[in-house]
Amino acid sequence: MDRLGDLLLIGNMKKQSPSLLILQLRLRQLWRVCKEVGWTNFILMSPFLVIVVLGMLEHLSTTTNVGSMLLIVFTLGGMHWKRKDRILLEQISPVLFPIFVIEYLLLLLPVWGSLVVFGQWLQCSILWVMIVLISLWKPAAIPTASAISRQNLYWIPRILFEWRTGLRTHFWKYSFSYLIAVIWSYQTIVVPIAVPIFALIVVSFFNDLENRDLLLAVNHDQRLLVKKVGQSLLLFHSLLLPLYGLFLYFHAQYWYVLLVLGMISSLLIAFAICIKYKSYRFEYQKVHNNLAISIFTACWLYPFFWPIPIIMLIVYWRQAQRNLIHHYA
Repeated sequence: MDRLGDLLLIGNMKKQSPSLLILQLRLRQLWRVCKEVGWTNFILMSPFLVIVVLGMLEHLSTTTNVGSMLLIVFTLGGMHWKRKDRILLEQISPVLFPIFVIEYLLLLLPVWGSLVVFGQWLQCSILWVMIVLISLWKPAAIPTASAISRQNLYWIPRILFEWRTGLRTHFWKYSFSYLIAVIWSYQTIVVPIAVPIFALIVVSFFNDLENRDLLLAVNHDQRLLVKKVGQSLLLFHSLLLPLYGLFLYFHAQYWYVLLVLGMISSLLIAFAICIKYKSYRFEYQKVHNNLAISIFTACWLYPFFWPIPIIMLIVYWRQAQRNLIHHYA
């Protein structure tokens, strides 16, 4: 439906200049993304993302090692190949190369701008050349499913089908984010920021409601909530063990920060699962949890409000338990 809306937008605005049409298309897509994420979540996450970006720019501007630049280029190449808007863009212009170049230059403007300011001409040249080469490479009109997307991730328990779907759909995006966190883990702030961000990613796995048959299949003993929360937390912290180890290796004196963030992330994931099953109805497909998750997350920013999310979790847990028993019966 969103893709159809974009095509209608292009069809109705053919007389406008291609640059203006592309700008309006990107603004429309940005608005759609912000609505899906939730404006409150977007505002809460923005300061953390700004800190990560500033830390990355500081690292690139003060090192002569091209490894980090190659990682950025490799990530950009993966994003380019997985683009799904080739057909849309060809409705605007048959020549896509200049569109790709301009978009990637604007996307990476903070990176190459900081490199120019600090005189890192080798890294800047590598980035510009690779942007041009990547832009010459036309992505597939219909991206093929990757090997990860085709497999079922059997190592994840069946009860955690939300994890299978989420990781299968965005595997490379999450993998690159994880790799970046590992590479820059020597920076004190990186892992403490990465842990809650990864927790919010996991929260997004629980935005969809399963059908009746699947619910009854995984809730055969009516202990779904306990098992799903316990196994989700075990899987979450198991996947982050390398980050925990690196943080303790580089910054052992701040171990308590890691402990607090791990506990908050665990409560956040448990809360998201409780919201899902508190709101569960056979006829519904989506969970509208942005406001509750935002309040729950924001309360952790001020110690005075910490009792509020604890109370919210207890209340939602009880309501989810009652709702599951009702639907199981």
